[in-house]
Amino acid sequence: MAKGYRYMGHTADVEFLAYGSTLEISFKNALMALFETIAYTKKVSKNESKTRSFALNVKAKSEEELLWYVLQDAISMMGAESLFAYKVMKLKIRKIGKRYALTAKVLAKSRTDRDSKLEIKGVSMYDLKIEKKKGRFTSRVVVDV
Repeated sequence: MAKGYRYMGHTADVEFLAYGSTLEISFKNALMALFETIAYTKKVSKNESKTRSFALNVKAKSEEELLWYVLQDAISMMGAESLFAYKVMKLKIRKIGKRYALTAKVLAKSRTDRDSKLEIKGVSMYDLKIEKKKGRFTSRVVVDV
């Protein structure tokens, strides 16, 4: 299966595009691009430490705001628990009135230096976009490193 994201050239930070035939798949791929920016996810999934999980439960006024909060929450959870995430499960997005709600389960393992790539400060609101063209969602994200 092909990756659902690709990294773009950026002068100072990390920028990626995440794709999907649905908004949910695009968000899942954005999370995976974030996780791969922070750590070698294949190594993390195979390391000997015990698998742990954390939940993402986010509400927002727009799709872009929802994506920003989801990525920020994932960074916060990994930092607070000293984890590297490697898989997203059961991601669901619902529209409730004028608001969006996302729930997801994320699999992670304890941080190790050998699995580490970059330290991320946060997700930039600048240039964060979600577009739908020809039945395909594309999320553009810049993370501050």
